Amino acid sequence: MYTREQRIDIGKKVYSREISYQEAMDMFNVARPTIVTYVNLYKATINAPKGLRPSSNSVVKDYSSLTKKELINELMNKDIEIERLKKGYAVEGVGAKKEFVFIQDVNMK
Repeated sequence: MYTREQRIDIGKKVYSREISYQEAMDMFNVARPTIVTYVNLYKATINAPKGLRPSSNSVVKDYSSLTKKELINELMNKDIEIERLKKGYAVEGVGAKKEFVFIQDVNMK
């Protein structure tokens, strides 16, 4: 049995991707639903939005620190990404390594 502080610490490690769910299950000898509960407990302490943890590809940005020009650029990039997804593809990589990945069997409506 773990204390509340220990559970929050375990949840923090999993949420921040220091360790995976499987590693946490093995390390702390608990089932996956228990780890999910610990992650939810940690998220409740930091007022994180409900749902999945942030993916490793997307970094949650603090838009309050951006200038007006940077905000406009971010908005344009998001609009471009949305339009690409509507047409059925996404872009991975940058520059010479840019790839257009087609999304199949996805309904955006």
